[in-house]
Amino acid sequence: MRFLSPHLCITSNFSKEIRIINSHLRFVILLSILITVNLPAQFREWRNYTDMKNVRKVFVFGDTVIAGTEGGIFIFYPNEKRFEKILKVDGLFEVDVKSMAVIPSKNIIVGFGSGVIDILSYSSKGYKIRHIFDIQNSPEPDKTINFLKPYGDTLFIGTNFGLLTYRISKQEFVDTYRRIFPEFERIKVFDVQILNDTIYVATSEGIGKGYRFSQILVSPAGWKTVRIPDGIKSIGVLNDKIYTGNASGLFLLDGDSVTKVSSLAVNLIYSAGDSLLISTGREIFSYRDNQLRNVAQLVSGNISDISIWRGKIVAGVSSNGVGIFENGEWEFHYPDGPNGNQFSNMAVDREGNLWVASSKFLGKGLYKFKPETFGDGGKWKNFTREQFNRMSNDCYRVRIGKNHVWVGTWGGGLIQIDKSDSLKFFSKSEGIMGVTEDTNFVVITDIAEQGDFVWILNYKPRNSNIIYLMRNDSLIYSFVNAYNPSHYLNIQLEIDEKGRKWIVSEHGYIFVFDDNGTVFDKNDDKWIAISKADGLNGNPTVIRFDNRGDLWVGTTYGLNVIVNPDDPLKGGSIRNVFALRDFYINDIAVDGANNKWVATKNGVWVLSPDGTNVLAQYDASNSPILSDDVKSIAFDLNSGIVYFGTDKGLTSLKTEFGKPAENFTTMKIYPNPFRPGKDLNVVIDGIVANSTIKIFTISGDLVKTIITPGGKIGLWDGKDEKGQYVPTGIYIVVVYNEDGTQVGIGKIAVLKD
Repeated sequence: MRFLSPHLCITSNFSKEIRIINSHLRFVILLSILITVNLPAQFREWRNYTDMKNVRKVFVFGDTVIAGTEGGIFIFYPNEKRFEKILKVDGLFEVDVKSMAVIPSKNIIVGFGSGVIDILSYSSKGYKIRHIFDIQNSPEPDKTINFLKPYGDTLFIGTNFGLLTYRISKQEFVDTYRRIFPEFERIKVFDVQILNDTIYVATSEGIGKGYRFSQILVSPAGWKTVRIPDGIKSIGVLNDKIYTGNASGLFLLDGDSVTKVSSLAVNLIYSAGDSLLISTGREIFSYRDNQLRNVAQLVSGNISDISIWRGKIVAGVSSNGVGIFENGEWEFHYPDGPNGNQFSNMAVDREGNLWVASSKFLGKGLYKFKPETFGDGGKWKNFTREQFNRMSNDCYRVRIGKNHVWVGTWGGGLIQIDKSDSLKFFSKSEGIMGVTEDTNFVVITDIAEQGDFVWILNYKPRNSNIIYLMRNDSLIYSFVNAYNPSHYLNIQLEIDEKGRKWIVSEHGYIFVFDDNGTVFDKNDDKWIAISKADGLNGNPTVIRFDNRGDLWVGTTYGLNVIVNPDDPLKGGSIRNVFALRDFYINDIAVDGANNKWVATKNGVWVLSPDGTNVLAQYDASNSPILSDDVKSIAFDLNSGIVYFGTDKGLTSLKTEFGKPAENFTTMKIYPNPFRPGKDLNVVIDGIVANSTIKIFTISGDLVKTIITPGGKIGLWDGKDEKGQYVPTGIYIVVVYNEDGTQVGIGKIAVLKD
């Protein structure tokens, strides 16, 4: 698209200027050449990103391997070394797959910890997904689904309250068998096999068996039971005989009793034709002709499931994806992704890369995500202790500096990362004091740059130095909390435009430290403390300055705004945000239009710039966000992408709220041509703040007026003021800023089928 920079000046007498614009429209059309602009991302588009290395179930279907994981489903094509993912954005109810089954009709059946079952039916257009809520909506206190196993048209569902049967073709539950052992009202069922019309179930108490078509299986009278100490979790069939196992060994069911075959600790049994494959966790044994033989073993991780592909063992592994064993070697496969599903803190650098600190406990290191280019979905790079022996995987905070990315860890000190992704470490040996219990355990909870200085927030130090000052990679100064030296449990640091340091403390305060511009002269330092006694509605959890300099404060009971940072203790300086009263606030982000994106334990709330209006609300029930408890939010102001971090993975949303352009010289309009009903919106990208958009026909008739939300993006749905799609043709897009001093003009072709 070629854009004209008109020599028009829109004044307050707007109607007059619109007539001037209309008179130029034909001239614009004659001189302009329509050029198609193809940009891949649609606005208001959701995406999920998860770690899929923790595989719980694996099935082979033809030349495809289907894996159910902690982060969703992936389909692996071994011959092509290619992956497909099925995630919440694709229709899954959630992504943490607990159980899964695959049936020949190309259906995938998935069970989740909540009790919900998804049935995925494949078609040429993808998967149609049906959610089944019966178990989730049941009064059972424990809705855990342990397995799903189809047998003809019947789906057997093992739960912690019994065995259920579901008729696949009729989409209905048939029976529930709770009292398999008469003395128990409910029984945990872990596996099932059918042999000669007899159902054999592996339970927490032992084996139950009953005639498949019996009408009295709903009562204990329908079952014969064999009690086995510690119960059994897996069951297999070999040569028309039933084998079971537990940590004590492998057992053969002989009539109504069991015979111990081996003392091998059995974790999983897979029936593989003329043999059984038995997993003990890291080893796989073959049992055939009454002989056990070790056939494969892992160096790390545990085997969660077994299948066979072209005579090769295929295993789901808890930390390495899908393993294929051939010629004595394992080859592991999993899609590109983050190293874990914890996203406790995030930041976006100037190139649009997302940096993620995983978690302060049981962390998985640091992740870097480079967003997609040319539709590749983006690339992940992970930093872990396995790569860098001085690194702690418990990463707590990530900050973007002028030349470095800074990472604070929970016990491993400070990490500095340069533009080539080289790491440098600062901890006890570099002069930073560790916690009172162990001075080698250095916790850095935040980092902020101020000119040539780097301010480092130190948590619970034995010497009470809560702030270290660094310049040129050398520690040069330190500070105690002059308000109260014992208040050293501090978790966040922000610096305002006047150089004051605002510190969030777990003691229930926000401390404000003002060095008066004389860093090395402590005599004129000033410390104040802000708490509930001063108007906060709870203990502070997070703070964020907005585009106007107001400080937004999240607490354990809601959201506040400090509208007078120069005198925060003055009456009226602290205002409570009514919309989020009693919410626990995890994080706050500010977009290009100064809207507030607030992460809570109950989803995300988008507030207007002053916080008085709720613009949107997203949670796990009404969006692809992976958990209601959203831990972190990061906003890419250049692209308008907002990221939501949870303990179940990452979700992104393409929004209109990127940083507004300075002028209209880079304005783009896409997709061009626009196809109503196929394309969601016409995107006008690269507009200045608070612009107005007017759509005209080539004859100069006004079609639609659009007030933009204030950021760099405006959207047109292709409809006129009456809500009808406009006819096929070429339309003129005129965009002007709030005071009419800047104007952008472009064209869009509309093609209706």
